[in-house]
Amino acid sequence: MSPNLQHIDLSFNRLENVGSFVFLELKTLKTLLLSHNQIKVLDGNSFRVNQYDVYNFITVEVVDLEHNNLSTIPENVFLQLDVKTLKVDKFSLCCAVRGKQTNCTPPPDAFSSCKDLLSDTTLQVCIWILGFMALLGNLAVLILRLIHHRDGGVENVLISNLHIADFLMGVYLLIIASVDVHHRGTFGFYTDQWSESPLCYFAGILSFISSEISVFLLVLITADRVIAVVFPFQFEKISLRQVAIILPVAWAIVVTTALIPLWNEGIFSKFYGNNGVCLPFTLGKGSNTYGLVFLTFNLVAFILIAIGYSAIYRVIIQSRKRCQQFGINKNTAREMVFVRKMVLVIVSDFLCWVPIILMKYLSVGNVVTFPQQLAAWTAVFVLPLNSSINPFLYTIAAFRTRQVAKIAKKKRKAYTAEAINVAVSNVELAKVARDGVNYNPNGLSEADSNETTTSADHKEGIFVIASTL
Repeated sequence: MSPNLQHIDLSFNRLENVGSFVFLELKTLKTLLLSHNQIKVLDGNSFRVNQYDVYNFITVEVVDLEHNNLSTIPENVFLQLDVKTLKVDKFSLCCAVRGKQTNCTPPPDAFSSCKDLLSDTTLQVCIWILGFMALLGNLAVLILRLIHHRDGGVENVLISNLHIADFLMGVYLLIIASVDVHHRGTFGFYTDQWSESPLCYFAGILSFISSEISVFLLVLITADRVIAVVFPFQFEKISLRQVAIILPVAWAIVVTTALIPLWNEGIFSKFYGNNGVCLPFTLGKGSNTYGLVFLTFNLVAFILIAIGYSAIYRVIIQSRKRCQQFGINKNTAREMVFVRKMVLVIVSDFLCWVPIILMKYLSVGNVVTFPQQLAAWTAVFVLPLNSSINPFLYTIAAFRTRQVAKIAKKKRKAYTAEAINVAVSNVELAKVARDGVNYNPNGLSEADSNETTTSADHKEGIFVIASTL
C-alpha cells in the first residue's frame, strides 16, 4: 500500500481476518472502514504502523468495525493508533481498548461501565440494602403469618403469596449485587459472557415473575377489600375455593410468559440479556413489544387499584358522616389508620410503576430522551421498592394494629368487670336503703358488724364511695 493513503474503505468484502502488519508504514492514515465483513479475530499486530518503534503512534479519525463477528479485541491492538472514533457492534469491544479512543459506539447501557456492572456507587450500596430488605423482610413475615394465621383466610393466603413473589425480587437484587462485586473493576471484559449466561437469564426471569405476580395479587387483594367494604350485599366475597383455583393458574401463566422469550431470542430481541442488570423492562428506545404489553398491563392494574381504594375511602367517609348525623359517637382512629395505610399502598404503587411506564412510552415515541443515570435509578432503585416495603404495608403494620386491639380489648374487659362489680354493689346498697337492713360488705354477721362499725357516718361513707365508683 502507498504510505500516503489517508482513507481506506474495505467494507463489504467478506474479510474473515486482518493479519499482522497489514497497515505498516501508513503514517498518514485518517479513516479505516472495515464494516460489513465476516471478521472474527483481530491479531495483536493488525493495526501496527511501525514495526520497530512500538510507542510511535499516529492519530486516526475513524475506525469502523461494525457488522462483523468479533467477540473480542486484543487489549493492545490500537497501541500505535490514537483513535478518535471507534465503531463496533458491542460496548464490551470498546472496553477492550478503553483509554485510546475519545468516542466509541455503541455507548454503555444505563447501568454499567467498563469497570463495574453498576457504575454508580450509590446504586451499588442501595441494591444491597433493598435486596436484604426484600429477602429478609418477606421471609420474616411469611414465618409470622405461618405462626399466627393458621386459619388460612382468603386475605392471609393472598398476602402470603405476595410476600413469596416479593421474596423472589430480593433474590434477584442480591444476584445482581453479588455479580457486581465479583467483577468489580473488570466488568467490561465479561459483559457478553454475563449477559448471555444462564444466571443472568435466571435473574431476569425472577424479576419478571416477581413483578407480574405482585401486580396481579395487589389487584386481587384490592378486589377482595372492595367487595367486603363497598359491595358487601351485592357480591359474594372471594372464597378459599376460588383462590385455590386462581392462584395456581396465575402463577402458571406468569411463569410461562416469563419463559417464552427463551424460546426464540431473535424474535424477542434478547429480552433478558439486553442490559447489565438483566431487566426485561428496559427504558431505551428499542420497541420491545413483549415488554410493552406487560408494562401496559401494569398501568391498567395501577389504575384499578387506585379506583378500588378511592371507592373504599369514599364509603368510609360517608359512613362517618352518617354516624355524625344520627349523633353516634364513632371512634374513627382505626379508620384513619386504614386510610393512611391505603394512601401508602397507592403512592408506593404509583412510584414503582408509573414513572417506568411513562419513561418507556416517551422513549419509544422519541418524545423525550432521558439521562442514563435517571433510567438506572428508576429501574434499580424504584422498581424493587414495592417488594421491600410491602412487608411493612401488609403484615408488620397489621400485627401492630392487632396488638393494639388486643390491649384495648383487655382494657374493655377489665372496665366491664369493674362496672359489673359496682352495679352489684349499688343494687345491694339499694336493698339496704329499701329494707333498712345494715349492709355488711365484709361478709360479717350483723352482730359483729354492729360491734365494729355502728356509726351513721360510716354508713354514709359507704354510700358515698359506692356512688363515686
